[in-house]
Amino acid sequence: MLKPHWGPGPKAKFFGGQRQALVTLGTSRPKDLGLPYTQWSLSRLQKAAIERGVVPSISEERLRVTLLETDLRHPSLRT
Repeated sequence: MLKPHWGPGPKAKFFGGQRQALVTLGTSRPKDLGLPYTQWSLSRLQKAAIERGVVPSISEERLRVTLLETDLRHPSLRT
């Protein structure tokens, strides 16, 4: 019997400074960017990254993994 093998999908492909731009956005204060909240959540950060043109699209999970890979441990980033 064949069992399906589900993988995590392809590794994210970032171009130019997209990874650094995500980290920069994640370490910024939402209020300083004119947003109506004081803390980032993954969904808010995802929406802001897409709206600001940092990346064309990104899932919350890929965003979480990317930030962890860059050792981002910012106190205002909530999951």
